[in-house]
Amino acid sequence: MEDTKLTTTVTVKDYRSYRNVKDQKKLADLIYERFMERYIEPFENNPSKHGFSMMAISCLMIEALFCLQNGKKKTGEKGGVVFDKYFSNSPNLKVFAGLGTEFYAKVRCGILHQGETYAGWRILRKGTLLQTETRTINATKFMKALKSDLVEYTDNLRHEPFNSKMWEYAIKKLDYICDNCFMEKPS
Repeated sequence: MEDTKLTTTVTVKDYRSYRNVKDQKKLADLIYERFMERYIEPFENNPSKHGFSMMAISCLMIEALFCLQNGKKKTGEKGGVVFDKYFSNSPNLKVFAGLGTEFYAKVRCGILHQGETYAGWRILRKGTLLQTETRTINATKFMKALKSDLVEYTDNLRHEPFNSKMWEYAIKKLDYICDNCFMEKPS
């Protein structure tokens, strides 16, 4: 399945070629394009967008970006721990640092499993990014912060040496993604 598309413009075969020649620009562009197409662009300039679906997609993006940044096949840790780590290391979502476990349980799991938040958490598309006293999240600002994280991450990749940990982890995860494009042989 070398012709499987990882993005609109990049196939598994293309990725492997970029990886083999260590083309950092094309690899970083692939990551940026993949995340933009899947998570951000469906909500930009879309009058039908809704804060709940924006937050559901944002939660998926956090988990995918976390795995990419850490070279993980799957998150492999309790969800609250993953969100704690992500928020603590995020240049744009630090306001959520220390709230990862609660966010995971009350926002992420509530939205993805039941289509609602728990324990009074609210999702709006106005106001500040996070109103801690009312547990209100501005979904538009949250997604914009995630987009900024993506931009900063891919910009950093473009300037990091290819033998850095950052690239090692990104390539490891991209290889896992490519491996998942192929069917497992029955045992």
